[in-house]
Amino acid sequence: MYSALNLLEIEELRNGTRREQKQYAKYYKNKQYLTLDIPHKVLQRARAFCEDVTEMNEYWEYELSDLFEILVSNFIKWMREQSDPKDVYSRLQEINRYIITSFPNEKEKKHLIISGNHKNDFRPITVSFDYNVVLRLEVLLDDMNYIYKKHGYTVEVVIASLMCDYIRKVQSDGKGMAKDIVDYILVEWEDRLV
Repeated sequence: MYSALNLLEIEELRNGTRREQKQYAKYYKNKQYLTLDIPHKVLQRARAFCEDVTEMNEYWEYELSDLFEILVSNFIKWMREQSDPKDVYSRLQEINRYIITSFPNEKEKKHLIISGNHKNDFRPITVSFDYNVVLRLEVLLDDMNYIYKKHGYTVEVVIASLMCDYIRKVQSDGKGMAKDIVDYILVEWEDRLV
């Protein structure tokens, strides 16, 4: 199981009758909600970053959910260009070189150490994604499992790692990152802003 939603298993169930397939498609093609555990300090910095982006533009209010959506869609876009699970695994390992993770599961205590050996308390945050986004990440993790047995990644861990990595970059690169996001949104999300 690669996420709490376990969409790969749901996809297998859709191979029933035509009527069952339509019912599953209608039900599961809605937004999917994932609960992510993110270090409190990372969430604080991410929210401050979103406020900075909002102040830099005149078109929309930039929210944390927008940042998650951009990070994940850019990761999936990059992942599709690579098309090799080894490259994706290497990238995730590279991210986690700077972010030493021990993400929570049912039996482990929650903690995450960011460079500098600061222990952070986690805060749960629920974020919505399109069905196909979560499914695509689950497929990636399943593909990685053929090469790297028991790699330990889940969709939730990947998304949390992307956020922690991005905030680490924001902290080191400063306001230039906010301007980059504004420019990106003006180009990529033009249809949403009208």
